[in-house]
Amino acid sequence: MSMVLRWGPVLAWMALIFATSSLSSEALESAGAAKASRSAPIVLNQVTVHLIEFGVLAAFLYRALSFRGGVFVRWVIVVVATTAYGASDEFHQSFVPGRYPSWPGIVFDTVGAILGSSIALGWMWFGRRVRPSTQ
Repeated sequence: MSMVLRWGPVLAWMALIFATSSLSSEALESAGAAKASRSAPIVLNQVTVHLIEFGVLAAFLYRALSFRGGVFVRWVIVVVATTAYGASDEFHQSFVPGRYPSWPGIVFDTVGAILGSSIALGWMWFGRRVRPSTQ
């Protein structure tokens, strides 16, 4: 698999996270995001957003990494790298008007990273078990 196919989704998703984190609270309000989220409690929405954002990033990153280190080593690297990006995202939000960093956000990012990398690990493992032998 080429480098572009491996790393393109990772970099594109990281750029999307950065871009959405750059939106001020007023921009989010005018885009209708606040109106759409009023049907559920704000905590639920924040948790869901963090889990999806960083779960997808972890899955893309798990897919992009390839080395002979073993699945657990790759899983740990993905969780740590995704959590670090989540922490840097929270720090970035401290510079955006109307946004602020939060420790719970980092925790939800970490949970999303754990879920995303675990799903990617299971998907790859299952794919190898189901794929017919090419002998």
